[in-house]
Amino acid sequence: MDCGKNVASNSSGSYREFTKWTTEMDLILLNAMIDEVRKGCRIDGSWTTQGYTNIVMALNEVGLSGLKKNNVKNRQKSLKDSGFAWNQTTKLFEVEDEVWSELIKAKPYAAKWRFNPIRHYDLMEELWSNDRATGSRVRTAHYINSPPDMTNFSMTSSSHKRNRTRKGKSRVENVDVPPPATRIQEVLDYSRYFSIRHQMVVFEKNFHTRVVLPPKVMHTPFFAGPGFEFQNLLNWQGLQPFLGINLPYYEDLVRVFYTNAKITPFGHLAIEICGRMIHIKEMDWMTIAHLQYDGLKLTPGTIPEELNFDRALALSSMIREDVEGENLKNVGSLKMNDRLLHYTWVHILCPRGSNYAQLLNEDIFMLWLIKNNVRINWSHYIMQHIVKCQDNKMPLPYANLITRILQVYGFDLSNEQEIMLGWNHYFGKKSMKKLNIFQVNGIWQLGRPHHAHKEDDEEDELPAQDVQGGQPEEENPTQRDLLTQILSGIQNMNTEWTELRIL
Repeated sequence: MDCGKNVASNSSGSYREFTKWTTEMDLILLNAMIDEVRKGCRIDGSWTTQGYTNIVMALNEVGLSGLKKNNVKNRQKSLKDSGFAWNQTTKLFEVEDEVWSELIKAKPYAAKWRFNPIRHYDLMEELWSNDRATGSRVRTAHYINSPPDMTNFSMTSSSHKRNRTRKGKSRVENVDVPPPATRIQEVLDYSRYFSIRHQMVVFEKNFHTRVVLPPKVMHTPFFAGPGFEFQNLLNWQGLQPFLGINLPYYEDLVRVFYTNAKITPFGHLAIEICGRMIHIKEMDWMTIAHLQYDGLKLTPGTIPEELNFDRALALSSMIREDVEGENLKNVGSLKMNDRLLHYTWVHILCPRGSNYAQLLNEDIFMLWLIKNNVRINWSHYIMQHIVKCQDNKMPLPYANLITRILQVYGFDLSNEQEIMLGWNHYFGKKSMKKLNIFQVNGIWQLGRPHHAHKEDDEEDELPAQDVQGGQPEEENPTQRDLLTQILSGIQNMNTEWTELRIL
């Protein structure tokens, strides 16, 4: 979108107003403006002096050093003048031809928006949708930073269909029809999580039913036993505290987290939850998960050419001798420690929702880096994987990490529905049998020889979680326990239904 005043750097480092504003510059500007709105620096549709100062500083910090307050004001005016009707899906305006003709006659400059999509419209809508409102609809900084009134909010499309007259039918007059009782805000109270309507729309459309991946936690003490070596490679990467985050998780908050998460132009992870904005900077990862922000920065799904990665050579160092020369596509062909390293990769470091046993090129590449002690910037990688899962409608990983983030930033989780960790969440002794790994003569190895003595497979005590509430229940409750749980669930459902009917 290149309308209005344009800027670019000249040889002296300042910016002139006759070349282009790029799409990237618009995005940086809009994000800087959004940050200032949330700080309360835009009141009744006008920026405060401090707001303008902060926006200019944010632009200067990313290299746009010549931009001044007037550049921001002029670009804002140009962006705002692009707004008429809007289709969120196509990013285009959709009205009938005769309406376009009349509009273009009155406002010739509007012709370009008939076929040209407008980028970043959602950000502009958040900034300026209410600037022309008057009376009780005027937004103040306090209003923007507090939860919205969801009383009349509909999660369905905001477009209005015209009444149609069908043959043999009389035209139906407009009547007030009570909304169905199945909309999110009437069944479950999610409005407390969001500060603006747009966020809740995105939540329902993209995240409300998204699968949350149950987290895995590595039981590190178990892998100190004879035969295990892969954990030493992970410890060298500084991953032991991250792999052992032993916390319950909250599926609703995980979905809200992904709804509002983004990476800022400065490379920070920014999330808004319950009207509060979190900015996770490089140094903050040490506090959250003891992860240093250094090492090789990688983007999920890409293999840098400069690393000279040889897939065949890397794979040959991981496969067992008895399967060499075969068509290797799954982890069953890997040596024991490489298989355990792969398990850690697909379940904890870069969790995915399926194809756990499949050997992808990226899997082999990352295992190759870890085995060769190439220091990886895991904080950066985790942020990139979060955005990848967010944008590609993938299951949502890092649920226990998100709990840790919310704890560090002081969120009260006492009233949220928690899921405590059970045996299926732990990567330890009970996982070995599924991976065909057994203890033979005191040493853990891949496969159990038929002549070997079968040793005791009883599990050690379940690791204590890092929060109050004790240890989770056993995986196999008694029939009495099951009956009690069922009756309790029915009672809870009856209570919730009664409360909904009262509301």
